Amino acid sequence: MVEDFQIPEDTDAVILIKSKQVYLESDAAIEIARMLSAPWKWATVLKVIPLKLRDGIYRWIARNRYRWFGKRKTCRVI
Repeated sequence: MVEDFQIPEDTDAVILIKSKQVYLESDAAIEIARMLSAPWKWATVLKVIPLKLRDGIYRWIARNRYRWFGKRKTCRVI
């Protein structure tokens, strides 16, 4: 599947494939939020931030998420 969408194999980020469109990093996170109910869907306003800056923030959060929120063996979402 990765080959079908020309996604680099070394991609270490959220990948969303929706309606044959590929979303990576912050775009994927925003698209996922768009599919959720409020208040998560309000994250779509973040699209006004330039992609390079959004992806930089996404990577910073990804690098630090376990330090901030811890790591669990099970999902916290019920």
